[in-house]
Amino acid sequence: MKKEIDKINERNARVEADKAWETSIIRRAIIAVLTYIIIVIFLMIIHAPVPG
Repeated sequence: MKKEIDKINERNARVEADKAWETSIIRRAIIAVLTYIIIVIFLMIIHAPVPG
């Protein structure tokens, strides 16, 4: 019984850590920066005119 409770507590700790990462500001910033970089590279590849 004790082992089962320990396993559940370990699983809960992992789930909480995953949830914290999913909602973190750092994760959102990383996604935003990578998206921007990918868009810039794509626009450079297709030789899009520079807005201005």
